[in-house]
Amino acid sequence: WKALVNVHQCLSAVSALHSSLKFNSANYQDLCNSCVSDFKSNSHSTGCIHHRGKYHFYRQGNPRLSDVASATYRRCKDLLCNHKVKSCYQLTPQEVHQIRSKLLSGNSKEDLQLYCTILVAIYLFLRYDDVYKIETMKFMPGYSTFTPDGSVKTLCFQVKGKNDKEVLQLLLRACDEIPELCAVRHLLIYIYICNITEGFLFPDLTDRTKVRKYGNFLKTLKQKFSDILSRDAPMTTHCFRKT
Repeated sequence: WKALVNVHQCLSAVSALHSSLKFNSANYQDLCNSCVSDFKSNSHSTGCIHHRGKYHFYRQGNPRLSDVASATYRRCKDLLCNHKVKSCYQLTPQEVHQIRSKLLSGNSKEDLQLYCTILVAIYLFLRYDDVYKIETMKFMPGYSTFTPDGSVKTLCFQVKGKNDKEVLQLLLRACDEIPELCAVRHLLIYIYICNITEGFLFPDLTDRTKVRKYGNFLKTLKQKFSDILSRDAPMTTHCFRKT
């Protein structure tokens, strides 16, 4: 909330909204109380004595260009001048190893699911929302590949990310060099143990019609990995796609 980029985004959203409504005029005009009073006393009024025929019964133009908005922006700029933007957390291979050891040592289905979620998000460069919206029906066996003895080499999923205009086919490849970091192996084990046959690929295991909420997800990460993730960096939806 201390980053000036949020102010820019807010102002851009205001301009985009007014542009779509054809109200993106360069000249912002506030309403005139005299015009409003004149109209209340005479419904045929075209404005007060100063705005006759050019009534100011309501605000017009883009409020982003108003004196109040400009003054507030300058104040925000002064208040946030010392703020430094920190990049979100980026896991190292060693940290992923440590996370695996911690999660799988508890023999918990929920922790196995969490580790699989992290691996899939890392390998497919997915945000939190993208990975948790994957459904079993989005699996595409026709585009997946297998060895003659039945080993899985790649799994193909349909994914529509936040900024994607159409559904994409993404390949999750087996990592034979480092099995501990192989998303395919862990995902297949997870699907078998948790009997995932329909619905979401990573559902709330207590209610499979729902998925884990983002706030709960971040809270769990910080609680479980506070001793592993020791660097001063924020955890966000981009954490795993940057790893």
